Amino acid sequence: MDGSSLHLGSTSRTQCADLPKETEKALYPEYYLQNFHHQTDGYLSDHSAGLYDLQVEILFNGTADAMRRRVLAPLKRGLKHFADRAPGSLKILDVATGTGRTLQQIRAAVPHAQLIGTDLSESYLRQANRWLNDGDASLVQLIRANGESCPWLMNRFRPSPVCSCCTNFRRTPARTC
Repeated sequence: MDGSSLHLGSTSRTQCADLPKETEKALYPEYYLQNFHHQTDGYLSDHSAGLYDLQVEILFNGTADAMRRRVLAPLKRGLKHFADRAPGSLKILDVATGTGRTLQQIRAAVPHAQLIGTDLSESYLRQANRWLNDGDASLVQLIRANGESCPWLMNRFRPSPVCSCCTNFRRTPARTC
């Protein structure tokens, strides 16, 4: 090696910020304005939302649904604390719900609970709506919200807040669930 460096240009930076032109950047935290793991359009287009579940299955070698199911056992254990309440009065919040696949599994495990999902991406919430609200089951409420700062949402869950989040936050919020 002669000590010289190889300059690859700025393509990787451009690809990380490859978002739809109509994105209203003021609506999102800075870290959200990138295409994580080369996700097409970041998380901000219907095209991206349509590809997401397949891409996650490929990324995790077909185990994404099994990973999501890991939330069910601790959730059911936690729900035992609310055994004195009517099943229909239970509310479960899924923070960063994405396309709603975790909520789909929670619904199968706890069919009488009221389910609410939040996500920053309207496109992903639309995809979640297609997965969750097509059929005879009770409607799942889907709300565009930043899971890192939604204390108003927790007031809707009194006196029985039950929260799940299968994905990692950029940083752990001080007082979210």
